[in-house]
Amino acid sequence: MLNILEHVVLYCLSKLGKERSSSSVFHLLNGKKSSQTIQDSHLFQLDSFFHIAPQLTRDQYETIINKLIKHEFMYISSDQRIVISESGQLLINKLYSMYPFLINLQGGKYHNYMQFWERLSLLIQVCSNQINKQTSYIPVQKNKDTQYWIKHLFATSVGSSNDFPYQLLQELQTLLESSELKVDPSVIVARFSGFQSIGLTEMQTIEMLGIEENSYRFQFQALLHYLMRSIEENPVAYPLLARMTVTDELHQLTASAKKTFELIKKGKGIVEIGRIRRLKESTIQDHIVEIALFVNGFNIDRFVEEPLQERIKEAIQKASSKQLRKIREIIDVDYFEIRLVIAKFGDLL
Repeated sequence: MLNILEHVVLYCLSKLGKERSSSSVFHLLNGKKSSQTIQDSHLFQLDSFFHIAPQLTRDQYETIINKLIKHEFMYISSDQRIVISESGQLLINKLYSMYPFLINLQGGKYHNYMQFWERLSLLIQVCSNQINKQTSYIPVQKNKDTQYWIKHLFATSVGSSNDFPYQLLQELQTLLESSELKVDPSVIVARFSGFQSIGLTEMQTIEMLGIEENSYRFQFQALLHYLMRSIEENPVAYPLLARMTVTDELHQLTASAKKTFELIKKGKGIVEIGRIRRLKESTIQDHIVEIALFVNGFNIDRFVEEPLQERIKEAIQKASSKQLRKIREIIDVDYFEIRLVIAKFGDLL
């Protein structure tokens, strides 16, 4: 029997296997910040699984691949592509019924969920001690940025921050009692620290709940992703929690891509940006592809003229593939131009 991580790997391979090598799934689950991996996660509708297993090593991944082959859920063809067997496909079809909480995973959008977790867990500790009039205790989160954020929250609050504990309890209770959660709230509640109370560690929580390690980690992420999505979709209902989420669409961009985007908005071209930032043109092109993926309304006409965009779209449809090499056999254009069109219109192709 497969554990949840092995099951997820098989599912992702079934989506990517005919177009990419098995390594692409490893990079996807690890959350590799490369243009290819980020783009693939969107093209093959695997964005939810991006960066959900950052602790997975290459050796562990290869062990999973060998197990899937040994049990005949898949095999590798002569051209090194993944082929899913009939028994493997049956298992893939059961993924979401076996693990319904996976529907709440949004790894690509909320890959910064640990920042949310640190802020939430520290705020709970602060509020618990505030109610009990305790001002001297060791912060559960050591991250200085997180501690500064808490201080800033209290310093800039409109009205009395004395209401924070009650407001936080009400907002959290509403979210954690939702039928859409599909996860036992103890997954995170057990790890909360408060007045004279230290939350459990990850491994202690796993032991207490008696669940498999990978299953716990996926549930932990799915729960936090659900909270972040619910808060983002209805900030008026959760005004305090809404202050700790990142809603700027640019938060999905890498730090380097953000700098490139600022220069693009100033009218700079690829060559000039490369010179200013002392980066290769290919790196700037990677950034532009990333920007096209995440920034709504980003216009690519200055990089690929509109008539050429249409010709590339036609070539993609004719190739019936997202492999750049196959597309380029049909239309003689730069790989960058193909990648950019796919990034901009991938869901519609």
